[in-house]
Amino acid sequence: MTERPRLRSLLAVVAMVGTIGQSLPARALPCAQQEEARAFNLRHLQSRLMVAALSCDQKDAYNGFVKRFLNELSSGGKTFVAYFQRTGLGAPGLNKHVTDLANAAGHQRAVDPNAYCEKTWQMFWDLDQTPERFAAIARESVVTALNPPEECSELPAPVASKLQVAPKPKAQQTTAAPKQTEAAVK
Repeated sequence: MTERPRLRSLLAVVAMVGTIGQSLPARALPCAQQEEARAFNLRHLQSRLMVAALSCDQKDAYNGFVKRFLNELSSGGKTFVAYFQRTGLGAPGLNKHVTDLANAAGHQRAVDPNAYCEKTWQMFWDLDQTPERFAAIARESVVTALNPPEECSELPAPVASKLQVAPKPKAQQTTAAPKQTEAAVK
């Protein structure tokens, strides 16, 4: 089987799975901290562009994107994984979300291939010409069928409790001055 028919078969399966997934109610994810919300945006952008690389013959553009934004994507990826650990969803939640995201992006591509490919070409162009808009383009690129979690209005309880400062135990005095003062007071 050549690469094109295999790719078409893969996209057909992704589109079918995406269609099935569209009919199921999406479970709301726990709220995300600001950096986690940014990581979700980056992952949405990366997934959309990954689908474009495979199905719109945009591999070179995708490789350039990854090279240019490697530090941001790597940092965002770590934060993305940490979100699933922090919220207790773990590896199963992470894997399900990444799969659902790829399926949703594949479904968008299958519904209107020309529009999808044109839009992603424009995204690659914008990222190349105005890299300072990277975060804004990521925010604008959310796969609407699979919205990221809402940003937390305040820190979740497990995070807030970690930020509370416990009183420090009194250290033993190591200088003579306080001991002399204690002796003088007695």
